[in-house]
Amino acid sequence: MTFSNARRLRLVRRHAVFQACAMGFALALASGSAFSAAALKQPAQDPAKTAPASLAVSKIDFKRGEDGTGRLILQFDGQGASPDLRTQGDNVLVDISNARLPAELQRPLNVTDFATPVQRVEVKPSGSGSQLVLSTKGAFDSLAYQTGNEYVVEITPRKGQPAVGGVSAAAVTQAAAQIAARGYSGRPVTFNFQDVPVRTVLQLIAEESNLNSRP
Repeated sequence: MTFSNARRLRLVRRHAVFQACAMGFALALASGSAFSAAALKQPAQDPAKTAPASLAVSKIDFKRGEDGTGRLILQFDGQGASPDLRTQGDNVLVDISNARLPAELQRPLNVTDFATPVQRVEVKPSGSGSQLVLSTKGAFDSLAYQTGNEYVVEITPRKGQPAVGGVSAAAVTQAAAQIAARGYSGRPVTFNFQDVPVRTVLQLIAEESNLNSRP
């Protein structure tokens, strides 16, 4: 083998190595681009859409909060519920499209005694989901928030207006002033005793005020 042949051989071998390296680098680039494209093509998953198909409402509760606020509390048997709150006139609607309503919870709630803007809560299935309709009275503001498997709706009386069935501070002050101005018009009576049955005391008061005392 001559020197020129050996030199040509080395050059050819180096060229083959360089060509292989170049092909490997191009392959790595192509593979990296493919992985990047695959990562970009994967859309972000919505937790509400990945909720289990068996998601259901497990509990419905109503409470009175501060300042006459009505609080509707919904609990689900898992996470991922997607409630939607909207107002239609005097009604506040809560639609949960991905949570079914068990038969034992399909009954209305009469919450008038809580003295809040909410008078009644209709609970019913809606398609494959659930719907709650809060019937209100008076001006109000609504707020809703969700933590874990619990969803809370708050209906608050508009500032400056007492809750339905409640008594404002101005009304209490006015009544107290009327009582003070009217004064006591009855005959003063003094009782002097230490240890007597309560029934005896009530009987004495009834006799002095000309009222009947039940036995």
